[in-house]
Amino acid sequence: MSIKLLFCGCIHGNEYIGKYIFDHYPVGKNEYFIWKSIIANPEAMYLNQRFIDTDLNRSFPGRLDGNYEERRAYQLSKVLSQFDLIIDWHQTYDDMDDTILVHDLTPELYEICQFFNIKHIVTLDEGNSYYDGTLLGHVKNSIAVEYGRLYDFQDACQRVEKDIQNLLAKRVVNIDHNYYRILGSVGKEFESKLNLKNYQKLTEEEREILGIYEDNVYPIFISTEVYQGVYCILLQKKQMSGV
Repeated sequence: MSIKLLFCGCIHGNEYIGKYIFDHYPVGKNEYFIWKSIIANPEAMYLNQRFIDTDLNRSFPGRLDGNYEERRAYQLSKVLSQFDLIIDWHQTYDDMDDTILVHDLTPELYEICQFFNIKHIVTLDEGNSYYDGTLLGHVKNSIAVEYGRLYDFQDACQRVEKDIQNLLAKRVVNIDHNYYRILGSVGKEFESKLNLKNYQKLTEEEREILGIYEDNVYPIFISTEVYQGVYCILLQKKQMSGV
C-alpha cells in the first residue's frame, strides 16, 4: 500500500525552499508514495515575512478564534491528520550543515532519514518549552528538514532535489549519522564573549563561560536573528540504540 506523504512548505513565509518544492512536486504518485505539497503560511509567503502575527511553528494545535497563524495551525491540524508521513521543509541562511529534526526517532522515522544525504539528526528534548507548539511536537509521524547556506539558493535547491528523488525512490544513502538531543538555547548576552561555530564541539573554556558541565555539547543556529535574545541552540551528542 502506498504511503500518503505530505510536503509542508513555507511554514515560515520567507523560507522559499517550500515554494520550490510546491512548484516542482505539487502532487504525484509512484509505487511507494502518493504525495501532495502545500504552502503552510501563504499570507506570510506573499509578503516575504517569517509570519504575520505569531510564529506558525509555535502555534500548533491552533485556535479557531485565534490570530492568523493560530487559525492557520487549527486548519492545518485537520489536514496533517490525513497523511501517513509529513516532511516539514525549512531553511536558514546560516553557514550550517543540513539537519534533520524529529520529535522521537522511531524506527519508522529512522528509515525515512536514511533517504536523505544529511548526517545530523536532532531529537527534541522532552520538556523543552522552546519547541512548544511546533509541527513536530504536534504530529508524531513527521520530520523537519533544515537546509543551511541558503545564500546560495541554487545549490540548496539541488540538495533538496537529490533528497526528494532519493526519498521517493526509497533509495538509501550510505552515510554515518551524528545524533543529538536539544539541551536549550543561549542568550544574546553571551555573543560578545564567545565565537562559536555550528556543529563545532564546545571547548572546556566555552562550557565554563556558559556554566555547562556536560560534555559533547555543540551549538547550531548561531546568531541567525530568528528569535530575539537567542544567540544559538545547544545540542548534546548521544549514542542511538534500538532504531
